[in-house]
Amino acid sequence: MKQVITYMCLVILAISAVIVIRLNQKPRADKAITISQYYSVMDPFQGIDVPLYLTNDEHLLTNMDAYQSIYLINEDSSKKLALTLSNISIDGEENYLNDIYTTYMLEFELPVLNDDYWIANTFLEITLLNGINYLFEIGSFSYMDIKDDVDYMFWTSLEAIKEIDVSIARIKEIAISFDTLSQTIKSVSIGLNQELDYTISNQLLTITIDHDDQLLYACPIAITYIDDQTQIIDYFSYLRENAILYSSGVLNHVYNVNIAS
Repeated sequence: MKQVITYMCLVILAISAVIVIRLNQKPRADKAITISQYYSVMDPFQGIDVPLYLTNDEHLLTNMDAYQSIYLINEDSSKKLALTLSNISIDGEENYLNDIYTTYMLEFELPVLNDDYWIANTFLEITLLNGINYLFEIGSFSYMDIKDDVDYMFWTSLEAIKEIDVSIARIKEIAISFDTLSQTIKSVSIGLNQELDYTISNQLLTITIDHDDQLLYACPIAITYIDDQTQIIDYFSYLRENAILYSSGVLNHVYNVNIAS
């Protein structure tokens, strides 16, 4: 009988200890992560997709109907570009620093722009219908107001290699195979402030991309010829990597978003 009472007391003490521990535990904060990335657009109908990593799958940021306004802005708000949220899609999960993040791809339409537009340090400003405002750092944004005039190059394939000795998802070279090239190339660019070195050999145009502390795994390409006509190779995703948060490291921007959960 004494053994039964002792056992029951131990069970009660264990249950009580668990309850006390849980009562004293602080709830885990809802977190969001964005990553610095170079966003380049040459066709306004292309839009941009911004990944947002969230620990809470029921957060208001996952609900399109909860959004009131979205802007791309710079640090002092002297530049402000309104975006239209067209869709939110899920693009997998990632375990990072003991938290599980779901990747939500925010798909935005751009307004019609009639001139080049550049934001060096770009933030995504989101205001929800409940009045709560978020400011997420996302990298830099380039829009080139440029026409696709000619098809002097009949290209057949696109390939890229990742930057060597760098963990982040960043393109180092893009190789464009072509059958014919009927005009001399004057310059090659993947966006504003991104005129690049290149070589041509054996029907292969190889573009070298400078290092920067931003992700770059997709981009359009503008080839300008000696007659100042331009050919655009549309936005294309060259790299696909898992564990982006783990490899990006110092490029990650972590936010506590508990207030709107």
